Amino acid sequence: MKAPKNIILLPGMTARVRSERQITEQSEANYILPVRAVLKNSDGNYVFIVNAIDLGRGRISRKAVTIGEFSQLGIEILSGIEQGEHVVTAGMSKVSEGMLVRFDGE
Repeated sequence: MKAPKNIILLPGMTARVRSERQITEQSEANYILPVRAVLKNSDGNYVFIVNAIDLGRGRISRKAVTIGEFSQLGIEILSGIEQGEHVVTAGMSKVSEGMLVRFDGE
């Protein structure tokens, strides 16, 4: 934020702030996921998805995602996942890339 010219702001002062966000086609959320489903490491944000490999089995893979805003509903996913993909939303600390899991996805 650029410092306003007609107001002196010092560390520790309180202020009332209003922010406006421009919504464009590129910034609109494709999906909203539970916050706990989106993880982050030094490479950025990611989710785990399950890919069906045969009847009743799937393989975990990690997919990078671009996130948007947080809300009471969850976190916006702007890009990185596609319709029909199965996102892991619980137990992410127990899965890893390439792991085989029982999977009953349609």
